[in-house]
Amino acid sequence: GSVNLISWAPKEFGLCLACASSDETIRVLTHNHDDSWGAKLIPTAHKTGVNAVSFAPIVTGGVTESGAAEAAPIMRLASGGCDNMVKLWRFSDEKGEWEAEAELPLHSDWVRDVAFA
Repeated sequence: GSVNLISWAPKEFGLCLACASSDETIRVLTHNHDDSWGAKLIPTAHKTGVNAVSFAPIVTGGVTESGAAEAAPIMRLASGGCDNMVKLWRFSDEKGEWEAEAELPLHSDWVRDVAFA
């Protein structure tokens, strides 16, 4: 599918970008030390297509599900799609994959852009 929008991660995460695609996926590409690129896929991020994606600014001092303090920065994304929804995603270092954190089905039409303030 076509790429509708890309977003660069905060510099603390290295050379990393997320791609919002018409094929319902988000791909997060990371540059490796050996000059190759790795990709993590968020399959079926939004039904009928992903229009927008944006990395959150660096936030530290969060709390894990078990209540322990997090020391490392948290990698988060927001996405908007053709399903009239905004979704928040969080990368789980433990699982090595992106997980949905929240779904916000509050829109009556496609979500065409997302951003963090």
